[in-house]
Amino acid sequence: MLASCGGDGGGAETPTPGVTLIEKVSDTPVDGGMTNSVYQVQVTNGATAIASASARIANAASGVTVVDGIARAGTLAAMQTLRPSDAITPRHGHMLSTELARRARMEPTRTSRTVTSLGSKALASRMPLPSDRRCLQIEPTVRARAILDSLYPVVTALDAHLTSAITESDRAHLDRIFAKLESAAEVMAAGPDLPHANRRRRRTTGA
Repeated sequence: MLASCGGDGGGAETPTPGVTLIEKVSDTPVDGGMTNSVYQVQVTNGATAIASASARIANAASGVTVVDGIARAGTLAAMQTLRPSDAITPRHGHMLSTELARRARMEPTRTSRTVTSLGSKALASRMPLPSDRRCLQIEPTVRARAILDSLYPVVTALDAHLTSAITESDRAHLDRIFAKLESAAEVMAAGPDLPHANRRRRRTTGA
């Protein structure tokens, strides 16, 4: 796993800020035989102060997915060393189709169709779970990881550009709002009163 640090500011002669320490904080088993590993990073700045600095996962090995790949450090003074409270979290192992459906908030049938489509494009593989062959393990292919690697810097740059317009306090407040909305949506989805689309509606024809 490689990490880098960057932000706004600096010049051509300014030393590049970098990650000087990566320390594992915890391992947490999750559904589907996966493990979330939380790492705290330490970043050291160069000779010029920068704003909106962050450490991120630049590359992940086969079998590893990124749950949270950015540790935001905020503003760094010249030559400052900082250990952000934010952490990075890669997930190890294959993902069961049921876990994929849950995380994507998709119906199992729709998830299966999506994975089949990805498989036809050589972007995902499916393997039966050895202990229960009715369960399928889903894993992105090398081609899919290459596409992700090419898109990730673009997404990171867009994220950095958008979030540079707000403060750390604003970002934390926004995170809390989205967390509350997500929790409310999960409760609503689990309830009996949520309306469902009638997918069996017959087409009507004119006289």
